[in-house]
Amino acid sequence: MESQNPLRPYTALELVDRTFRIYRNSFMTFLVPVALVTVPVTIINVIGSLLYQERAAELQPVLNDLQRQTSRTMSPQMQAEVMRASGEIISVAVIFLAVLAITTLLQVVLVNSILTQLASENHLGFRATAGEALRAIRDRLMPLTVAVILEFVLFMIMIVAISVMTVLFPLCGLLFVLLIYIWPAMFSLLTPVMILERANVGLGIRRAWSLGKARIWQIVGITVVIGIINFVITLGLSALVALFVQPTTSVSVGASNVADVIVQSIVGILISPVVPIAFTLLYYDARVRVEGLDIAMQNSGIPNPRPADLESPQPTDPLVTGKDFGNMVLLALVVIGVAGTLICVLSVALLPFLQRF
Repeated sequence: MESQNPLRPYTALELVDRTFRIYRNSFMTFLVPVALVTVPVTIINVIGSLLYQERAAELQPVLNDLQRQTSRTMSPQMQAEVMRASGEIISVAVIFLAVLAITTLLQVVLVNSILTQLASENHLGFRATAGEALRAIRDRLMPLTVAVILEFVLFMIMIVAISVMTVLFPLCGLLFVLLIYIWPAMFSLLTPVMILERANVGLGIRRAWSLGKARIWQIVGITVVIGIINFVITLGLSALVALFVQPTTSVSVGASNVADVIVQSIVGILISPVVPIAFTLLYYDARVRVEGLDIAMQNSGIPNPRPADLESPQPTDPLVTGKDFGNMVLLALVVIGVAGTLICVLSVALLPFLQRF
């Protein structure tokens, strides 16, 4: 039986259970917007990838023939031809990557925004269609897009800074493990904050970081659980496809590749709503625990209030606390321990096979 008061603290298991319950109860409502956005974006990306590969394949022989002349003095015409072919490959690659980045950003922002709004309404006991959700959050799409880009740029700056430090001081390479903490803390609750509240970009980023690091272990745990579920479903569907499509000829190999793409797309569409729903519930859980959202909404005097009806609290905690540093180190140790264990298990499992060679 579902709780009569959704605005209460939840355990990790309750969050997972409620995530799939909300998804199950409004399955098509969540699935349709994902498919409407994902299918065209996937088609565009596949076509772009094929065009890039085709053009690169056409130009590669030209480059190979011209590069064989490097042992002798190349004429200016040959040098110009090499530069032209190389420049064309680079231009095609840049265009393809730009299209991929734009379509991915569109997919992430639009799909996650709609699903977050739908999950919020369901969590609070209301119903909404995908169209109603889009109309409710359309003025928040641009601030969310800006926030996503800013956070991504900031994260890339961190990567570059750590890379430079590692070149100068190799031990600084250990700092890369800390990014495993920073990424989920930065991005997991950004969409719920920007969509469900009316905070500006700066405040939204600070609030997403503050709430994210407050529930970092729940975020990591749910992400791992969903990843395992995704892997199991993909493995099962791939096994079913393998029973019907046997790659014994060139035709069937092509059919198998197409089937793999279709399976991955279907799994992606089916799994996509789970993460936004889970992170929306984590957003409410964090606000109830940290900010007393349940009390604020009850005392708002507004019928059927939403988080957007309340003023977004300013984060009062420091950007990074001692507890945060402790969580970073602990999470890094957990990841290193799990990775080391997997390597050892795989090494033992593959040892008899490797000894044959």
